This record gives sequence, structure tokens and C-alpha cells, in this order.
Amino acid sequence: MSSRMINYDKFLYFTKLQLETGDYDAHIPFFKQILGDQLGTEKACELGFLYMAYYNEASAWCVHNGGKCEYPIEQQRRNLYGGRIYPHLEDLAARVPWLERLRKLDNWSSLLECIGAVYGNGRWASYTTAELLMHLAQLTVRPDSFEILESSGPRGGLEDLGLDVSEASARLVHDALISDGCVLNYSQLESILCDWHGMCKGTFYAGRNIDRQQGRILKVAGLLEINEVFVDSRLAPLWLARRCFDCETRGEVVGGDGAHGSFSRDGWSGIDKQRLKVYKETGVVLAPWEER
Repeated sequence: MSSRMINYDKFLYFTKLQLETGDYDAHIPFFKQILGDQLGTEKACELGFLYMAYYNEASAWCVHNGGKCEYPIEQQRRNLYGGRIYPHLEDLAARVPWLERLRKLDNWSSLLECIGAVYGNGRWASYTTAELLMHLAQLTVRPDSFEILESSGPRGGLEDLGLDVSEASARLVHDALISDGCVLNYSQLESILCDWHGMCKGTFYAGRNIDRQQGRILKVAGLLEINEVFVDSRLAPLWLARRCFDCETRGEVVGGDGAHGSFSRDGWSGIDKQRLKVYKETGVVLAPWEER
């Protein structure tokens, strides 16, 4: 199966890195760490929806804890710019309690339809929200397709592997990865194919999502004029939650014993723009803990 694909060995290594580090969807382990024993509650639903409204972990956290709604909204939710965040949040609030509503649904299509009915939610927002709530609200429904045909990122990932854009091709990739020791579901493959397309375009590297999350927290810290960034009570729980990622992958950690040995470094803040182009220009897949 893998012999039909271009650069499959590099893609396999990249997939293993993404699964090992949790970078493929970094917000999921992060929020699971924050919520702890509150997973599967209405509070978990609220935090998940707020994250998807702002697509910024710190913005969601501040609003969730009583802050005003005027926190950074990331580009992925640009359709909520210009004050459109307010009717979106109002529509979400009007549909409470969410947990009871979501747990009545018995298939993935119904879940997407339910989330997609909210003002401002399109295909991407509905799918990504459903993925997140699957974990935070502990829903039992699971994706029943790879959602390839409707999403440009995973489509590009298949094309980068030299495959035609189809559910059959996505299944071929999934089966090949499983046979090579990876454990992943449909939604994880959808994310990883999207990330791989970014690698090939020069807009991604293994660990980028973890770095992006850090940058977003620092952005909100700046707006709040926080000097002691890592100890201020308003954002301290977010830095603690990032311990769900190995210390080697977190730019705010400058030394310690990681999964791949002891290390000492200067650290970094946010996305490493030079690292984005490494794979496109050299064909080398760097692990997050390799030299920066």
C-alpha cells in the first residue's frame, strides 16, 4: 500500500511525531488537562464552544472565567470579526443546556448538523467543534468518514502523497499507517493530512500547533499587561495545563529532563517562522526537540 505514495516514509515519521507529541490537535489534550474531572459536564461544553468562537485558548479561558468578550479572535474565525462574535455567543447561550442536547444525537451527521445550526458555524467550525466536544463532553458518536472531499487541507495532503482525492485514498493511507504501528482514528488522520499539506507548502513543522498555542497565550498576556507571565493567577492555569506536552516541545521550558534526554536551551516564543520552511526546502522532517 505505502509503495503507491510519494515520500511515505517521511509522512509516516511525521505522523508518529504528531501522535507522540499531541501536536496534531494541541487544543484537545490542553483542555482535557484543564478540565480534569469536569470532563463530560456542561462547563466542558461551554469552554469548548468558547474556544471555537475565538480559536484562542487564552481568550476562551478569560471569557469563561467572567471576562469581557473583547479578546483576540484568531484568523480561522475571521467570519466572526466586526462584532459578529456577539450574535454567535448569544446563539450558543440560547441553546443551553448543550450536554443534554448533544447526548441525544446518535450519529456524526446529526452532531455536525446540530453544531452547524449555530450562527456563524460553517463546515470547518462544525467539524472541528465536534472533534473537540467528542473529547470534552465525552460524546459516544464518532466520525463515519474522513471528510476529505469538503476540506482543502486534507485534500492537499492526499495530493502531496501522490493520491487522488477520495475517501478510498484516505482509507488506503489510514490502513497503511495502522499496519506500520500508528494508532489513529478518522478525525486524527484528517488533521494530520492537513498538517502534512502545510509541511509541503512551507507553512508547518512538527510542534507548530504547540508553539502557536503558546504564542496565543502570550498575546493575551500582553493585552492584560501581565508582567509575571507564568505566575499571574489569571493565566497560570494555562501554563500548568501545557504540562500535558513533553517539556522538550514547550518553548517556555529552558531546561530539564525530557522524553529524549536532558536538555538546556534559550527557549522560544510562538511559531518559529524559520522552521516553517525547513521541510519544503530540505525534505527533512525535524522533531520538535531537534536543534532550533
